[in-house]
Amino acid sequence: MKLRAAARGSGTNCTGVRRVDELARSVGGMERKGTVNYRMILPMLEIDGENLTLSDVRAVADGETAAVLSSAARERMASSRQVVEEILAEGRVVYGVNTGFGVFSEVRIAGDHVRELQRNLILSHCAGVGEPYSREVVRAMMLLRANALAKGS
Repeated sequence: MKLRAAARGSGTNCTGVRRVDELARSVGGMERKGTVNYRMILPMLEIDGENLTLSDVRAVADGETAAVLSSAARERMASSRQVVEEILAEGRVVYGVNTGFGVFSEVRIAGDHVRELQRNLILSHCAGVGEPYSREVVRAMMLLRANALAKGS
């Protein structure tokens, strides 16, 4: 685990929908809303998509360690994004990217509505019933998702 210093903000409870990039920033213990609170300095875990351990997940979930994507992971993610962009430009059909989901998988989504489809997918996953998950569970889930995306295509 590569460690660096990172500022930890005071954080807020998530009530309602926040932008995905705001959620991603809060995974690392840095809440960037206005100014950063520099009261606490945390070790920084560099996520590369390959070396995440259970103890890393626990440390980030518990707020003892912050996380950031490695440069290589960012490059792999950008490359994956480029592949999707090329597939869409070619007019090929990709489940969940330019089609509906589940029983609507045969429904093709027009190119000018693909961004809206993806936004609606995120919003649909933000809705739920019951008590919200704890901050620790959400941080662990976000870290695991970030790590999976860091693998690239």
